[in-house]
Amino acid sequence: MSDSATRGSRATLRLQGCGCMAHATSTGYYTGSMHILILGCGRVGARLANTMHRAHEITVIDRSLDAFERLDADFSGHTIVGPGDDPDVLVRAGIRRADAFAALTNRDNVNIMTSEMARELFHVPRVITRIYDQDREDTYHDLGLETVCPTAEGVRLLEEIVTAVE
Repeated sequence: MSDSATRGSRATLRLQGCGCMAHATSTGYYTGSMHILILGCGRVGARLANTMHRAHEITVIDRSLDAFERLDADFSGHTIVGPGDDPDVLVRAGIRRADAFAALTNRDNVNIMTSEMARELFHVPRVITRIYDQDREDTYHDLGLETVCPTAEGVRLLEEIVTAVE
């Protein structure tokens, strides 16, 4: 963790290298409120938004108005309907002041492109990209993207379960 870390998180996003007032806790996560943009309001995006909205300012972007029905009735964040790969939509969603951006659509190419925009064009301090194609994960790491690959994580977990000794 960096001494220039930014506003904190719950157990999902640990920030390093962004420069706001926060302190590390004994768990290694930062405390305080963050402005987090989530691209994609599918099962994962909605669950993340529903989990984090009480402690952080959350904005969820999705192409489909119907997708926001996955959000809890008490969701206190913001929703933006539009294509997340459109820089104007990202600006409308508040990306210029975002502490973190999570690209969680079911489309790898959209996630990669928007993550690159968030990082390079808008200088978001923490960018997380969900990708399904495990074979491309190393390439994206080489580009400096932080990725989560449900395919790889699922296989890892299943292997542990299958080979566990009772």
